[in-house]
Amino acid sequence: MRKTYQSLVIVGVCLLVAAAAFAGINPRGIGQPAVQTVFRVDTPAEGQTVFGIVQVKGVILDPRGGSMITLLVDGAEVHDVDIDQPRDDVRRKYPGFRGEPFPFDPGFTSSFLASNYTSGEHTI
Repeated sequence: MRKTYQSLVIVGVCLLVAAAAFAGINPRGIGQPAVQTVFRVDTPAEGQTVFGIVQVKGVILDPRGGSMITLLVDGAEVHDVDIDQPRDDVRRKYPGFRGEPFPFDPGFTSSFLASNYTSGEHTI
């Protein structure tokens, strides 16, 4: 009985190793590197003094996809941002992200009124 149990454990470990090895292989049998989320706020720049209507622009690439991004100022929700904005520079930098053709436009844009906040540093 003991040998049977050991055999099952060995088979189970082999299956887990095989599943991990095949996880990065696409339908054509070509290995793909693990994809991580890329998130960047391009404007306003860190430390930039802003006034009036402040435009917020950036990029999000997530292997799980995404349907919504919410703008936060100092951790408080302001509103949802416009996603699926074209960014050819990002497409060139990350070719084949989540397969080809590129499944979505990775840019986002939004804005808020600086006058709704006190003078000083704030976090977007």
